[in-house]
Amino acid sequence: MMPLKKLTQLMMRQQLSVLLIGAAVLIAIWIIYLQRGWVTSDSILYFEMARLIADGQWQVAASMFKWPFYPSLIALVHMVTGLSVQTSAQCLSVAFFATSLWALIKIVTQLGGNQRAQILATLMLFGSTYIVGDIMPMSTRDQGYWAFMLLALWQFIVLYKHGAIKSALAWQVLVLVATLFRIEGAVYILALPLVVLAFPKSRDNVNTIQVLFRAYVFFILLGILALLAVIMSNSINLDALGRLKELLTGFSDIEQNIKQNLIHRVDIMRDQVIGEPFKEFAWFTVLLSLFSISIIKCFFVAGWSPAILALSNTHQSRGALDKDTFKVLSVFAAITWVIACLIIFKVNILSGRYVVLFGFVLIAVASVTAEVHLQQWKHATFSNRAVLVLCATIVLVGFISNVLPKRDGYHYEINAVEYVQQSLVDSKQQAVLYTSEKQRFYAQKPYEDRNYDEWQYLVERIEDGRVNQYEFVVINLNLKADSAAKEVYLQTHLTQFKQDKVFYGHKKKKRTFVYRRIH
Repeated sequence: MMPLKKLTQLMMRQQLSVLLIGAAVLIAIWIIYLQRGWVTSDSILYFEMARLIADGQWQVAASMFKWPFYPSLIALVHMVTGLSVQTSAQCLSVAFFATSLWALIKIVTQLGGNQRAQILATLMLFGSTYIVGDIMPMSTRDQGYWAFMLLALWQFIVLYKHGAIKSALAWQVLVLVATLFRIEGAVYILALPLVVLAFPKSRDNVNTIQVLFRAYVFFILLGILALLAVIMSNSINLDALGRLKELLTGFSDIEQNIKQNLIHRVDIMRDQVIGEPFKEFAWFTVLLSLFSISIIKCFFVAGWSPAILALSNTHQSRGALDKDTFKVLSVFAAITWVIACLIIFKVNILSGRYVVLFGFVLIAVASVTAEVHLQQWKHATFSNRAVLVLCATIVLVGFISNVLPKRDGYHYEINAVEYVQQSLVDSKQQAVLYTSEKQRFYAQKPYEDRNYDEWQYLVERIEDGRVNQYEFVVINLNLKADSAAKEVYLQTHLTQFKQDKVFYGHKKKKRTFVYRRIH
């Protein structure tokens, strides 16, 4: 029978977890409310796929995007609850955010953190202006990817430390589910067990865990070899694998991008930027820049505070970190950074959401470090106290900015659509030309396409006269080098319309023009 003291401590830990997760749910709901239904172009695609899946048009949905797991979840919630597709996606976002926090708390506990460290980790997550304030309410599949990957990481840590078979099974199932959200999860399936095998363990169960790892790795490698053999025998087309083919063609895509884009940039760097006598350092300069970008993105994706605290480890705080857990987290973070570098070399961009998992690792390490610093507050040096005060201030400011109403212009496209809808005398008879996919979504118009050239979309309808059947024309015209020429074109070609109103986005660099027909 469990002693009363241990039972009481267990109940207190559970109560704290429930309170923190409850706070995460409330904050997620509030921030989604502040967003007023703002979405990304990716979200619109997922919503349309979910609608088609709910209507039984599975093949049509699958043809739009080869990785339909997340839209299928939205469709399932939509059909079960009767909520709208977007509200269903928002419910999933809330659930995934709460799950991510719960997994983070479990990782912090494995790392050696106490209840105060768990609270500190939660506060740092809530104060992250990027993870919580910007991308959390976007209703994208990244939320599910982070939640299940963090759960898988937690189970992998338990597996590495204790060799429990149930943890091995849980790790494999959870990481596979994470991969159903994003194909990048397959890299962790392949790399994490292989790399951790290289670290010697001093525990008694080292033989058991290594045998388990070897068996696990053996079956993975056997499956990969079998897949390669089938492909090389030409019995299956790569396109039939959907996005799984990216695992096999990724390096060839990187090679092609280097030949088509990166070499050209190196030439520009050599001839027009650094010049003589440093021309031979052109490749080094470009590669150093790209690697530096990925490092900066990784270390600051969760905000300044986790990065500062994680890098301010003292001898005492390093001693408080569980060595086996820290070992796994270090490898996990390194894999995340490698993935970031591969993405840069493949597509020449790196969104912060691709390295958010690195940010969660930093938050876990920073929470334990901050707890050690707090314990030593009375005897801490001025610099250590200053670091804690600075980080606390950054987290507080970030949290306040996350929960306050959005700045003026944040919803400029939504405001433009609402203005037009309110200006229609007869919404059934008067037509509106929305040039943006997001505008059409906000106006609840049928889905047309995504990622097309909005200006060309408008010009085609002006040139063939189709624009004349509309009462309003709503146009995005961001402030760029060619925007003045485009405004002149509108003045000379939209002669039957007048500029009715302009809605400005952040710093007036993003603009939505509303043109009304002249009667």
